[in-house]
Amino acid sequence: MNRSLLKQEAKSQLSKNLGVLILSGLILGIIMELPSLFQSIALSSCIPSLKVPDSFESFAQMMAWIVQNPVFITYNSISGVVGIVVLLIVPVLTLGVHHVYLKATTDEKPKLSEMFSKMSQFGTAFLTSLLTGIFVILWSLLLIVPGIIAAYSYSMVYFILAEHPEMGAMDAIRESKRIMKGHKFELFVLQLSFIWWYLLILVTFGLAALYVAPYTEMAKANFYNKIKQAA
Repeated sequence: MNRSLLKQEAKSQLSKNLGVLILSGLILGIIMELPSLFQSIALSSCIPSLKVPDSFESFAQMMAWIVQNPVFITYNSISGVVGIVVLLIVPVLTLGVHHVYLKATTDEKPKLSEMFSKMSQFGTAFLTSLLTGIFVILWSLLLIVPGIIAAYSYSMVYFILAEHPEMGAMDAIRESKRIMKGHKFELFVLQLSFIWWYLLILVTFGLAALYVAPYTEMAKANFYNKIKQAA
């Protein structure tokens, strides 16, 4: 696998679609951070008025304090609902973003609205995210390395689902394992080749991620296109 060629292609495609790729990533990132953003807003506006004890002598005392402070209940209830909604919609939006990247590898110019075009695959996307997470955790229980290998095996599931909406979660997982056979280390080395770009993100306090994140993901989309043809 020619890493230099993959990265050259990624740069060329990125230059034509930088705006939509940055915006799709930002929207997804903001949605993923909504629970934390809500928590920060709540802590800065509501919670400071509460006098939270340093410790509770018993569970009953803690429950009594919560009942006496309804704002605490309201805050936690809303925060929990926001967290659940985000947990449910992030997989299908992630699938939509992968669709945008795949389209950027073609002559067609993707539109930002297309990151929301996979809502019909909501259930499949969520189940795929859930199953891959469980499988990676189970493999990680053996040792860290098997967990990492499993993560690389399942790393193409969103690209596969974006291209094959008729597939189910397990079908996509099996297909990812199949096409990644013999290519896991290649993807690891490709990602490792961006190490100086990752350091640039640190040096710029995250600002460089606006370019680096789409660049690395674009290279990964090209990697997917190459291995699926060879599989």
